Amino acid sequence: MNLYSFWLRIRGGILGAVLFAGVLALRSSSRMFAAEASLHSGELHATRIPREHWSHRLQMAKALGLNTVSTYVFWSRHEPEPGKFDWSGDKDIAEFCRMAQREGLQVLIRPGPYVCGEYDLGGMPWWLLREREMRLRTRHPAYLNAVRRYYKAFGEQMVPTVPSPPATTTARPSTRRVGPRRSSLPCAR
Repeated sequence: MNLYSFWLRIRGGILGAVLFAGVLALRSSSRMFAAEASLHSGELHATRIPREHWSHRLQMAKALGLNTVSTYVFWSRHEPEPGKFDWSGDKDIAEFCRMAQREGLQVLIRPGPYVCGEYDLGGMPWWLLREREMRLRTRHPAYLNAVRRYYKAFGEQMVPTVPSPPATTTARPSTRRVGPRRSSLPCAR
């Protein structure tokens, strides 16, 4: 199964999918697959930082005590024209993830399609507006086809960065309770 089909399989839940370049996925059932983790995360939007500064920024994040960095993937930066993808230079999100892994950081990837991020159209490409009947962020067929094409290209970039889980472990829902027990809350006494 590739990342694109994995994304499509679990994207429909309340939380949808949270993808890491370190093997962690959450589902809408609020159960974690793979290892439970304590995330101390900060935002580093790779495409807003010149590539030559990525390593230094990641080292600074690590020095602050972070174990995870979160990054938006702005669709408009990667598909400037329909079907023409650019994952080079400052837009090489896979290399950003590999650099983070080398620094001992996990990466929380937020690929959109709409990411807000104080970015025009929420990071969606302007060319979506060429079609008069286009309805963004809906089930409009042309919009969904464009999103599928983007997710497929994104998945093809990201699959090599996701390590395979060890053969001796199986991903299963955690049965351990997460968070405080009701009886330990002051209002529950």
